[in-house]
Amino acid sequence: MNNSKLSFLWISGALALCACDGGPSMGTDAGPMGTDAGPMGTDAGPMGSDAGTMGTDAGPTLGEPAEIRIAFGGCTDFIPCGGDPTGTWDYTAACAEDPFGDLGGACGDITFEDVVGTARGRVTLDGTTVTRNVSTNVSATAVLGASCAIVGCATIESALAMVVDTASCSSNATGGCDCAISQASDVSESTAYRVEGTQVITSSATYDFCVSGDSMQHREVGADPAELGILDLSRR
Repeated sequence: MNNSKLSFLWISGALALCACDGGPSMGTDAGPMGTDAGPMGTDAGPMGSDAGTMGTDAGPTLGEPAEIRIAFGGCTDFIPCGGDPTGTWDYTAACAEDPFGDLGGACGDITFEDVVGTARGRVTLDGTTVTRNVSTNVSATAVLGASCAIVGCATIESALAMVVDTASCSSNATGGCDCAISQASDVSESTAYRVEGTQVITSSATYDFCVSGDSMQHREVGADPAELGILDLSRR
């Protein structure tokens, strides 16, 4: 879950059969067949040294989880119900209200347009350890009004670059600034966890969750969550 590494189970098998006949007619008989083992003397048959198609087959493995689009705004809340979260889960849907909301606190005259986000993630909970591998990418255009742009677009660009991965600002027709911004995250983490009622608690985060069959929803709770919004997951 919060910043979690995936453990894979590999299955390997080998099949080898050896056919040997120690019967009296072919063992130490010096008669006509005493030194002749016949057509089967050194031939173990079609399965003698052939492990078959399963000899080196390690069985199926989990492919990479699919990339999903993150929906922004209008998220339907969920009621935590708990359950058994044990298993391997892939992200199938995500919804966040305002991924760049903290930036709005610096100036009241700022809006975000063309907000686009993608995520790809897998979470495994084995009863004691949660392993999480998740990548996300969110981009948008921050539109600042003239009252927010009095210091100039270049200064605003430098300030934004301190809190997001990329920022590129230019003047707009209203005397403000249009700033293309993006934020990416790649997390691979494994940590101990415990379940308390309807929450999964790790060393660094707490999640409300609800399991229904092979589906699960979770949401990180707290004052400053690293993982925004509601995540839908499907059991592998």
